[in-house]
Amino acid sequence: MTNKLKNIVFVYDFAFNNGGIYKVLYQDAEDFLREGYNVYFVSAGPEADLPDGVVHYSVGKSQRSGGRGLQQVVSSIWNLKCRKVVESLVSSLSVESTIVHFNGYSMALSGAIFNAFKDAGYKTVCSVHDFNYVCPNGVYYDFNRNAECDLKPMGVSCLLRNCDKRNYFEKIHRITRKAVDNSFVDLPNRADAVVYVSESLRTVFNSLGYREPRLWDCVIENPVPGVIGAVDKSNSFKYDLMFVGRVVEEKGIRMLCAVARKLGLSLVVLGGGALLEELKSEYLEFDFCGWVSVEDVRSYRSAAKIAVVPSLWCEASGLVVEEALAMRQPVIVPSRSGASDKVKRYSGLVVFERGSESDLEVALRGVCEEGVFSRLLESVDRDQKVIKNSKSEHRSALIKVYEGVLLSGEDC
Repeated sequence: MTNKLKNIVFVYDFAFNNGGIYKVLYQDAEDFLREGYNVYFVSAGPEADLPDGVVHYSVGKSQRSGGRGLQQVVSSIWNLKCRKVVESLVSSLSVESTIVHFNGYSMALSGAIFNAFKDAGYKTVCSVHDFNYVCPNGVYYDFNRNAECDLKPMGVSCLLRNCDKRNYFEKIHRITRKAVDNSFVDLPNRADAVVYVSESLRTVFNSLGYREPRLWDCVIENPVPGVIGAVDKSNSFKYDLMFVGRVVEEKGIRMLCAVARKLGLSLVVLGGGALLEELKSEYLEFDFCGWVSVEDVRSYRSAAKIAVVPSLWCEASGLVVEEALAMRQPVIVPSRSGASDKVKRYSGLVVFERGSESDLEVALRGVCEEGVFSRLLESVDRDQKVIKNSKSEHRSALIKVYEGVLLSGEDC
């Protein structure tokens, strides 16, 4: 640790487990505390499940209810309580030794939280986990057409098209929020450094005109969160395929079910969502288990040959890939996504053309052959060292960015 960097402030809408971003931040907070840094966490609500030693600051009311009252809608556009919270932090955190790391604020904190820290003089790092900084619906995907978006975000055609998974009134809310954000916040352009979690994300942002003039802009992939440990793959398998995640259209689960049935392959689905009951009724031969505990996920991994990530949209960098490989489970992933970017790093992956049912079928036929599967397992075994080093590499890369930003371009 240098004398310059002492305090790290994470900013994210939620301080409790609601998915992959939280898992990564929890792990980072633990690691930075262990290395002697002071770690703070600013979230939208009072609920917090954070490592001992993290100082938590909350803005507003509970975020667990899932309700969308008028106050929550207004706060997601511009949360007036943010500045007061930042003022309470300023009195105890030196601007010269503090980095504020933004990981998402569109659900509740709003861009007001960035302006409050920026106005106070703090150096800022912005991690891009998805498309929220550029696209009103956050995923650059048209839910009504079930296809990747082909429009310029916030252009006239975008404003007129109903692409939202709920309704056009929700789209209007998202447009309003994004317009305010673009006018008064302008992230990621105003951050001192931007960290993309995959090369695919950076490519899309660059294609849409977001510049990268800053010295410390880079790609830092997410580490494998939690315990790493291979499951026993010597036993016979109950399932050929395994899916973990939200059971919704854009995740490609409907396509996976259709192909698995056509090939006569067994499938277990872990997760919940809008399509769960429909698919459960249509595909009686498959096991739909809903959300299960971490321990149960490990048990299912040992019983399933291969994990499949069939997403239809350009998913940034889901953690399912690393979690599967860490337990000696090969993974089939879609092209042109954060998952397929990992082919450069891991050899236990098989890539199919994103959205192509026929190409997924070809990939599944291939990997389920005994000889091919055995060779994939050998590849996954070679990946274990890379996986085990992912935490330290991720942490070191972030510290390099933090220190570089604080030193304003001097050598770290």
